[in-house]
Amino acid sequence: MNKVMLLVMLFSVALFVRAVQAQDKPMNKENYSAELVRTTHGIAHIRADSLANLGFGSGYAQAEDHLCTLADNYLRIQGERARFFGAHRNEAGDNQHIIEDFGYKALALVDNAEALWSDLSPEARALIQGFAAGYNKYLAAARKVKDKPHKSCIDEPWVRPIKQYDVLGYLFSIAVFPGAMNFLEDYYIASPDDESESLVRLTTHRDLPFNIGSNAWALGSEYTKGKSGMLLANPHFPYEGDLQFWQSHAIVENDFDTMGASLIGFPGVINIGFNKDIAWTHTFSSAEHFVIYRMSTGPDSLQTYEFDGQIMDVQKRLIEVVVKVDDGYQTLSRPMYFTHIGRIVENDMMPWDKSHFYVIKDANEYNIQMVDHWLALNRADSLQAVKDVFKQHNGLIFNNTLITGKEGKALFIGDAAVPALPAEALRLIAESEEIASVRENHNLTMLPGQYSHMVFDDYISYEQIPILSTRSYVQNANDSHWATNVDKPLEGFSPLLGKEKSELSFRTRMSLTLLKEERGEDQRFSMEELEATMFSTRSYLAELILPDLRSMCKNSALLAKVQSLKAEYSTVLSPACQVIAAWNGRFDKSAKGSLLLRELAFMINSSEDFSVPFSAQDPLNTPRSFKATVESLAKLAHVAVNLSKAGISLDSSVADYQFFEASTPQGNSAGQKLFWPGLFEEEGGFNMIAAWTWDRTLQPRHYYDAVFDHESEEELESGLTESGYHIRFGSSWIMAVEYIQDKVIARGILTYSQSSDGSSDYAHQQSRLYSQNAGLHELPFTKKEIEKAEISRLSLGNSDTLANKAIH
Repeated sequence: MNKVMLLVMLFSVALFVRAVQAQDKPMNKENYSAELVRTTHGIAHIRADSLANLGFGSGYAQAEDHLCTLADNYLRIQGERARFFGAHRNEAGDNQHIIEDFGYKALALVDNAEALWSDLSPEARALIQGFAAGYNKYLAAARKVKDKPHKSCIDEPWVRPIKQYDVLGYLFSIAVFPGAMNFLEDYYIASPDDESESLVRLTTHRDLPFNIGSNAWALGSEYTKGKSGMLLANPHFPYEGDLQFWQSHAIVENDFDTMGASLIGFPGVINIGFNKDIAWTHTFSSAEHFVIYRMSTGPDSLQTYEFDGQIMDVQKRLIEVVVKVDDGYQTLSRPMYFTHIGRIVENDMMPWDKSHFYVIKDANEYNIQMVDHWLALNRADSLQAVKDVFKQHNGLIFNNTLITGKEGKALFIGDAAVPALPAEALRLIAESEEIASVRENHNLTMLPGQYSHMVFDDYISYEQIPILSTRSYVQNANDSHWATNVDKPLEGFSPLLGKEKSELSFRTRMSLTLLKEERGEDQRFSMEELEATMFSTRSYLAELILPDLRSMCKNSALLAKVQSLKAEYSTVLSPACQVIAAWNGRFDKSAKGSLLLRELAFMINSSEDFSVPFSAQDPLNTPRSFKATVESLAKLAHVAVNLSKAGISLDSSVADYQFFEASTPQGNSAGQKLFWPGLFEEEGGFNMIAAWTWDRTLQPRHYYDAVFDHESEEELESGLTESGYHIRFGSSWIMAVEYIQDKVIARGILTYSQSSDGSSDYAHQQSRLYSQNAGLHELPFTKKEIEKAEISRLSLGNSDTLANKAIH
């Protein structure tokens, strides 16, 4: 049963829970033990005899690779950055640390982790407690050695031992990052009074176009040479900060043996991986996980509201934040406001006035099923077992799941952590133009909150989730469930699960095209063909518009009209057309002309620039036919001027300007630009990359000066800088798995490497391989494979000597 909002304000209940917890004490630290083997590139193989010991080994090894990031995560969710770093984050006067600290304290992630601790399963508690113990053991040992690792943070006072509630609280923060965590500033602003002084100005509501995504294929026996299952996992995540993947192999004797990768901070089990029977991956779903409710303010007070004909009081909680100042510390206090539905938010779009105020309710808030759900997936031995897992748990928070295995079937299970709206609410969404407009323009659902028949109380049920089982294929590239398989569309589901019969992204169209066209002559994929497809340099947009663009360039009358628009256009348009005519249409390392298409991609509007509109009967091929107009060709001239003014030759290749470059602990360039393969989302590339990031840590980063549009004088949407495209996001953990005659073959790469500690041997190894287009490497899964690839072996226990060896 979903516990959304039940304990948000009931701190008195926590006192009772803590009394119960006295009977649930963690294992003595001396009782923890695990074996940690590092193989090529630093992959961590953790063998343990219990879940608690697996968590212990995982916590130790993750801290060894990502101590500073983990420590900052725990500080952030506790709302204590201002205590150690002061009020401001980016510039004097932004008060960002104060505002975010108030927001996180309003979320009360760690407090609710403690309050809900006894509701977790014994297995989840064991993994989490073990993880905290392993993290603390590494921290204590690392601080004792002479040549300390993680020099940028190891001796800082904000890097502290953690409790199990910190680990669970951080998991809660992952669950709500697409929803409730995006409103930290709005919690702070919310007030029934017209306050003359505030740390922030009332801001326009921030739309929520989440770009974290993934590609995923699960292939059945009809699509594979071995007539068994094959999987391609390709999550797109930031290369910096807290949302990074970490490679590991989890082995619990007489229980499960699973390999893959997980987000750092996740205890023990694998998020995306495989065992001897099944392989699975996830994509960030297009589903909605929260609802904004518009409350009707009571007639006599702004701090009351109507609900089912009754007048109810707004609840107020005074929150304190400690701020480091020049002469010590200052404690700030501020009230935060709640209803029985959820927290009150306020911004320009959602004001608190005499008529209304607004409340957010997030289905994933305090989701205590996360560890159990992924643990059950790690143990699953068949696709039916996977289905049973989803019937028992709902802890995958914002993910679609694609699975295959030795049975030769492919399975898609849609995102299940979605509000189960009552029938009245669903009817209103279908009929209201106002609600439709908000959903279309702001990517959220807003409903009237004065009636109980509009308010959800739980997730959708297993029977309401889009599911497809087939022996051909299932795929997802972050569009909705609808086009999982174009021959078997999934329709008739809750609108909160995503749009049906709607236009597909260029990347989804590329995914479906590759599935159709990149199979071998026998119309089946081999492992080699699957891997080659993963790194395809094809651009769907280029294939779609190049013939039309080249035809326009040959139209002398059209060319003359565009050149007459601006003097600058007359200089660059003909050379741009010559480059387009010679370009092979791919984003190969040495192909000249791809940058023109990249910049043009950010100017194309698919609803306006194509003569054949989208058709639900032909989603793969529509919209199409780039309009042969002055406006269309002028866009090519426009981007050519931008590139020329930036000093970039129009026939440049991506090899000249597309790179990954790490930062030093001081926030300077590490000094080595690596060519970085991939294409942008807007180009319709499959191996997706981007020049933006999602980094909530305080670790310093270096940035290059942006290139600006010559007309609007705004930064180019592509993220082009004076040094090129500094890639900070995209393909992260890439994995291909095949089952042949009861044998599992797995290959993979973690593009940004295993460790964020720049002094580690594992900080850059895989990045260099990826830069060289070296492809995937074998993942050592069996005992023999592990022994062959072994670099170090460590028995973790209570011996400081052994701990010191691990550090070196």
